[in-house]
Amino acid sequence: MSVLILIPMLILIFSGTSFAADSAIAQIRKEYQSIQNALPKLKEESVELSGYSTEGGKAKVYRDVNANIRLIRVELYFESGKETREYYYKNKVLIFAFYESHQYNVPFYVTSKAAKEIGIEPFDAKKTKIMKNRYYFSNGAMIRWLDENKRNVSINSKEFKEAEKKIVDFSNEITAKFKLKN
Repeated sequence: MSVLILIPMLILIFSGTSFAADSAIAQIRKEYQSIQNALPKLKEESVELSGYSTEGGKAKVYRDVNANIRLIRVELYFESGKETREYYYKNKVLIFAFYESHQYNVPFYVTSKAAKEIGIEPFDAKKTKIMKNRYYFSNGAMIRWLDENKRNVSINSKEFKEAEKKIVDFSNEITAKFKLKN
């Protein structure tokens, strides 16, 4: 008899957890859209980034009227691709990160002439592979990761925990470059 009671209780507990995460995701998506709609009104600042990629990079911050950071957009350039990382904030806390990676077929500087000389194909922008990852955060912790195939990465996996740490650390590092001087 206790097993018959335990199973429905476990189902309720786990479905409640899923419902809570889905509710948080819906709120994050709503805030994301709010930030996107406000972009033309937000104050923009930028800094050049060095040491993060082989071909340089830049970061732009978007602040609201109270000087709170709402979005940081980072662009990193490599000889074999580029990466855009966006970090969205609500009340000074990271709520969402979006990574878009462009992987070129060969380094961008491989011209038709050079490719022919070394026996490979030249750079072709049409052959660029684009991968998108979405990371959702609630109360400072990552609650969902949709990978480039739009699959949920297990919240209990080592990969999930490592990604969470890297994203939060990088977000904090870039945010520090835009701290207001008092």
